[in-house]
Amino acid sequence: MGCGHSKKAVEAEQPKDATEKNTSADKKASKKDLFKDKIIIFLIGGPGSGKGTQSERIIRDFDTGYMSAGDLLRKESEKGTETGNFILEQMKQGAIVPQEIILKLLKAEILAQNKKLYLIDGFPRKLDQAETFETKICKAKCALFLDVPDDVLISRLIARSQTSGRADDNPETIKKRITTFHEISEMVFNHFDAMGRAVKIDGNRDPDTVYDEVKALIEKILDENK
Repeated sequence: MGCGHSKKAVEAEQPKDATEKNTSADKKASKKDLFKDKIIIFLIGGPGSGKGTQSERIIRDFDTGYMSAGDLLRKESEKGTETGNFILEQMKQGAIVPQEIILKLLKAEILAQNKKLYLIDGFPRKLDQAETFETKICKAKCALFLDVPDDVLISRLIARSQTSGRADDNPETIKKRITTFHEISEMVFNHFDAMGRAVKIDGNRDPDTVYDEVKALIEKILDENK
């Protein structure tokens, strides 16, 4: 008789909790496989930098999934669910919504849109959000930064306030928003820049010229990830 155990005996000897751990690990690996071929571009830029204009053109010319973290949170807050009510309360208090909730919404939206290329606007806002996204979902191909001087951002937003009616388009609030942007978002850009995964584009030009450069970048990324 051989000294080896039968397959059934080995399976019987394996502790139940070990089996459950293996199953859990398999499920996590399987879920991560859903994102392995996704091309994620984080769109970074101060308020008034032209992200909306450039996003519209990218969506028009490429089969692109698009999501704004802020829009996803607002949409969820209107559902009346426990999570939605919590988000609403956080927003009313001006508090930061926990990144676990934001990541969950982003993950669900990525799967729901079912594209290869995704443009994510307004996320990550902090370095730990970037790191957690890449650990739990997938690595971003690029952080695209639309670089516009502060004085230009201010003049653009003040001009927009004449027609937008937005409460946050007043001079004092505009300056605070720009200051906040510099405090948090540039650290994210520098993080990706250090890894060679960041591109800075001069956004202080006419939208067509800016888009020519943006479009060329996306075509290059798509070509490298066929």
